[in-house]
Amino acid sequence: MRILALAAMLVVMGCAQGGGTAATTQISPTPASSPIASVSPTDAIPSASPPPPAPSVQCVQAVIPAFQAVVDTPSASVLYDVTDPLHPHVVCRIANTYVHILTGTSFEYLVPRADGTTDIVLHALGSNNESVAARMKADLYRAWSGGWESVAWSPSLDTMAYLANGGVNADGLGVTDIWMATATGRTKVYSYAVGGKDAFGRPGFPPPTLGLSADGAYLVAGWTIALSPVRVFRLSDMADVTPSPPPDFRFALWGKSGHTLYMVGGSSVVVWTPGSPPNTLPATPAWLLGPNFSPDGAQVAFTAVTTTRAVTANVYDLGSRTDRQLSSQPRSAIVFVRAGWVWDLEEKPCVQSSTSGCFDPTAPDGKVLAMELASGRESAVSFAPGEAPFQPPTYAFLGPGDLWPSS
Repeated sequence: MRILALAAMLVVMGCAQGGGTAATTQISPTPASSPIASVSPTDAIPSASPPPPAPSVQCVQAVIPAFQAVVDTPSASVLYDVTDPLHPHVVCRIANTYVHILTGTSFEYLVPRADGTTDIVLHALGSNNESVAARMKADLYRAWSGGWESVAWSPSLDTMAYLANGGVNADGLGVTDIWMATATGRTKVYSYAVGGKDAFGRPGFPPPTLGLSADGAYLVAGWTIALSPVRVFRLSDMADVTPSPPPDFRFALWGKSGHTLYMVGGSSVVVWTPGSPPNTLPATPAWLLGPNFSPDGAQVAFTAVTTTRAVTANVYDLGSRTDRQLSSQPRSAIVFVRAGWVWDLEEKPCVQSSTSGCFDPTAPDGKVLAMELASGRESAVSFAPGEAPFQPPTYAFLGPGDLWPSS
């Protein structure tokens, strides 16, 4: 799963460069037959919103890299060939949708439809052929409100969870609805209300939590600034099995296999498996920004933030329960791009100007760095022209996405 900030919307970028001719796809697919289990249908439909922009998929022809990394950028999800992590190449740019790598030769993305359904589209790398793998009764079309808050779907394509704007309650507070959908129906799981708050400087607001466990057995959803910050449901009977979160809970994410949940607080990380008590992970700062797993799920890369808002790029080993700060210099937005390799952003002292304030002591300077974890060697990443994840004056940002190989 991935954890996304509220209103983190993707807009269309230019054609991919290098390695072949770019093919652009904007489709309204037809469904393929798919036997999918259902949850109880409901006639309730979220309030209508302005229609979402059409998904845009731009991939080079005849390229199927051995090592792939999806990196979320300010304007699109970019699938890079990271066979050489120091000299990556863009294979696809995928905008206005969510994407998951399915195999080494294909990925899935979502196409919302005006009839209240959402297609999970299978895109084949190399040929760029597409087909509809499943059609879900998930009304992402009307869940759009200038951005999708979050969406998650199971690898088996039988369940999708999503957040939608639920309007306002009697107290005038904004309401978020959590929905579950299958091929035959959808149901609203619960709703939470959120009051207005401000946050300046890192770590800022935590993202809403929404995720299906890797085995598809559990759903976690919520938001730390809601009255009930997080809830966990067992999907077989929709029983509420919520554990006690840390008192300074910010967000939660599932591990890469099974149903191990990591609950991130402001100063600690609590790990929990259904049927067992929660336990605090030893020897790690809080995974405050962008935690993401290595391909085998044994390590977690994250940006730590100190009480003085200094940022560091860290990797925590879940087996040895040890933390490693990768550099004595400020670094942020660390993401795994393949086994043993991470990218992050170099930071320099923030300089205040008449048009830009400074809420943090440092800010990204636009340079993407790579580190080979085994050697500790840090080098600048060299992108081909037009293939960097962001361009000035766009704010420098890297977000974690799927990797291949995935183990």
